[in-house]
Amino acid sequence: QQVELRKVGNSTNLSGLIQSGPKQDKPGSFPVVALNSADPKLMLLGRNGLYETTGSNRGKTIRDITSQLTPAPTKKFTALAYGSSKSAGLIIYAAAGDRIYTKTNLVQTMIESQTTGTGSIVDIVIDQADEKTAYAVSNNAIFRTTDGGATGTSWKQITGTLAGKKLAFQSIELIKKD
Repeated sequence: QQVELRKVGNSTNLSGLIQSGPKQDKPGSFPVVALNSADPKLMLLGRNGLYETTGSNRGKTIRDITSQLTPAPTKKFTALAYGSSKSAGLIIYAAAGDRIYTKTNLVQTMIESQTTGTGSIVDIVIDQADEKTAYAVSNNAIFRTTDGGATGTSWKQITGTLAGKKLAFQSIELIKKD
């Protein structure tokens, strides 16, 4: 299903993010958004569902890719990372609570991994030199995957000596030394 964005003030559904049913997004609830790092004309949006812009029309058309998530998320999306120059922009990391869904190619189903005992993931960053390596943070822990989240236990906690301290991570950025 494709949904066309509408101008502000139009009562028509805005991008498919305000749905009917038990998981209805309320007007004003802000979705998580990520621009594709390989093609910034493409965008990923998440809230109660996961949506991807299609084509080169700068986000005018959005398709619902929630059905590719197995099992379906039970929490709202909290963090997204999208695109890599290595994969022509096809890679997706999407966190819903403590679960991270990964799509590393044209395969339709996204793989689910869980980070345990740490609360919701608040940010994800992809290593642009190796798209199967990504980092995620919750309020009190840092995680890394080196296999693109290929298995349910792919995300390893690398918080190290910071563990046990009062932490309040809000974002993560990957800076590589030359």
